[in-house]
Amino acid sequence: MRVHSTALWLPKDGNTADEYEDAVYPDRAAANTDATEFKCAVADGATETSFANLWAKLLVCGYAEDFDLERMRQEWNDQVHGKELPWYAEQKVVSGAFAALVGLTISDDGRWQSQAIGDSCLLQVRDRNILFSFPMILAESFNNSPYLLSTADTKFGDELPEKKDGEWKKGDIFLLMTDAISHWTIKRQEDHHDAWQWIERLTDQEAFLAFVELERRTLDPEGRPILRNDDVTLLRVDML
Repeated sequence: MRVHSTALWLPKDGNTADEYEDAVYPDRAAANTDATEFKCAVADGATETSFANLWAKLLVCGYAEDFDLERMRQEWNDQVHGKELPWYAEQKVVSGAFAALVGLTISDDGRWQSQAIGDSCLLQVRDRNILFSFPMILAESFNNSPYLLSTADTKFGDELPEKKDGEWKKGDIFLLMTDAISHWTIKRQEDHHDAWQWIERLTDQEAFLAFVELERRTLDPEGRPILRNDDVTLLRVDML
């Protein structure tokens, strides 16, 4: 099984790369992989929580390994509590960090499976058609309070609550995206049925930057940017 993956990302407009709180695995701009199994993930750290970028990174790397939530939560706590923090930051750490996550596992038997929590999404493209989006289906389903994976909440045990699986064929493309670009894609598909024609052009960081800047400046009929100013991450996986 041969896979080509492309990771593209940008921080919020006005923020630096160090303030980017999404995470992606694998994080190389472009890479070919020959394997019997391929794992990948994107995560979106909640900005208002403490050390959300660290939590997002732990989640995507953990998904690619054994996805041991307790081990990842312990690692987050060990790293955070080992830092010298001002009192107000220490108080915030008590509440923990939160993140949305979508992960994908592709097997060489022609099957794939995904797990997700929150509003980061997986889409499968075949013959230039978007077959589905998961876990969000409708643009109106996105809101300001998605359910997120916490450094403290253990009620889900070692598994994510939403699952989906299916088949893949040579030539299929999988897209893993954090919430702002997920919403843009699903909304564009609902309104114009041409989202893939836009997304397929995003083959490198330069094209991605131009697209994000344009769509952040473009307003909807209510005067709102059609691409919300948020960290944006797109992982494209081509089945060669």
